[in-house]
Amino acid sequence: MSPSHDRRLYVPHPENWAIKTKASFDREYCHAKFPGDEHYHLLVGGELHLDNGEQKYCLDCALRLEMLTADRMYWQKGRAANVLPPPDNET
Repeated sequence: MSPSHDRRLYVPHPENWAIKTKASFDREYCHAKFPGDEHYHLLVGGELHLDNGEQKYCLDCALRLEMLTADRMYWQKGRAANVLPPPDNET
């Protein structure tokens, strides 16, 4: 598989974070808003999301907030390079 087809994601600061699958269709929301939106968006049953037991982020928001990265070489650049720690509050 060529690097342009590599769809792996990495959690640069994995402490207390896990990728989970939303197993129900109960109403749960992503902890962040999309830029320009005034509302939080739903996580859908079967959706993968980043979860620390208190906060849940859809993969789009986790990537946008740089809590996830597609950069396989992030570890060679140092854990702080181009990667922010998980936010303390909603963005």
